[in-house]
Amino acid sequence: MTPQQAASGFMELDLPDGGRVLVSFSEEVSSNPDIEASVVRMMLASTGGEDDVRAAIADYAEASGLHAAVTGERGSLTISIG
Repeated sequence: MTPQQAASGFMELDLPDGGRVLVSFSEEVSSNPDIEASVVRMMLASTGGEDDVRAAIADYAEASGLHAAVTGERGSLTISIG
């Protein structure tokens, strides 16, 4: 995650298969560095494509009492966590 992404409340992951996952955070979530760090770990630990990354982040959000909304299509997914 770049400093610009951190300040903007989003992070982006380009996948080896050409897919891209963008994760954005609500203001309440972006003020919690532990949640952002956990999402980074989920993104990097996923060994598959977009579906695996999406599932890992959504599962983490649910287990943490957060909501993860997925929009977009294959090749460019956006996951909003709040």
